[in-house]
This record gives sequence, C-alpha cells and structure tokens, in this order.
Amino acid sequence: MKAWWSQVQTRFASLNRREQRLVLGAGLFVLLALVWWLALEPALQGRARLNQQLPALRLQASELAGLAAQGNPYRRVGKSDGLDSLSASLTTAGFDAKSAERIDEERVRVKLSQVDYGRVLAWIAETRTLETRLESASISLQEPGRVNVELIFQRGNPGSRDRR
Repeated sequence: MKAWWSQVQTRFASLNRREQRLVLGAGLFVLLALVWWLALEPALQGRARLNQQLPALRLQASELAGLAAQGNPYRRVGKSDGLDSLSASLTTAGFDAKSAERIDEERVRVKLSQVDYGRVLAWIAETRTLETRLESASISLQEPGRVNVELIFQRGNPGSRDRR
C-alpha cells in the first residue's frame, strides 16, 4: 500500500502546476459527488417522505387521543353474551367471524391478517361497549396501512382490573 501511495505522489509531483490543479479539482468534484449521492440526497429524500407522512400520523394520533378521552360509554350486556358477541361484532365490522376462537371459558383470541389498520382500530373502539376487556394485543405492520393483529379478550367489565 505504501509503495502504491508513493507512486501516486511521485506521479503527482511530476505534473506541472496547472495539471496538479486540474487533478485536485477533479478529485474534489468526485468527492463532493460521492458525499451528495451517498449522504445528503438520501437524507433529504427521507425527510421529504416523512414530511408527507406526518399529517396522516398526526391525524391518527388525534383520533386515538379522542377515543381515549371519550370516557366510559359502556353499556351492560349479559354475562353469557360478552364473549359470544365478539363474533357478531367482527361480522358487523366486515371481518371474518371465524377469526375468533375461544381459548377457554373466559377468553377469546381474535386473529386478523392483512387488514386495514384504521378499520381494526375502529373495531377495537367498538368492542368497548361489550362485556369484555382487551387483555393483550399484538399488531405487526405488513405494508403501509395493512397489519396482522392478534388480540385476546377476557370476559368482564371493561373498566375493571379484576380477573375472574
């Protein structure tokens, strides 16, 4: 490596002053072009893409804050109706009722694949009116706006923390 570098230095020193300036100018141009293509341009494009997505993300955040601030508009449903009504709720929301499976007498697992994120959030908000509460949720992004969801609902008052 040292031998190679010393050959470059010797060759550069043998050039006249005008040629040395041209070589330095060309090297500087190549260096600036690399910095632009490898660092600055991708960063600026990413920033522009994020600026385009930001209004939609803020809207989603405000919708979630609105849902959280609505209070407790729960209606009472019979105990036998709580978990069974999730299937009817799924169908009403346009999802496949077969995606709900009973884990045990107290809990139901709902698995939805490649569904619209906004529809899932709206449906989860609607389930607050049932005599169930969301025990756990797993949501994974598959593509923009499409998610896979696994939810576990437990029978009980949605506002309570007790386990039956």
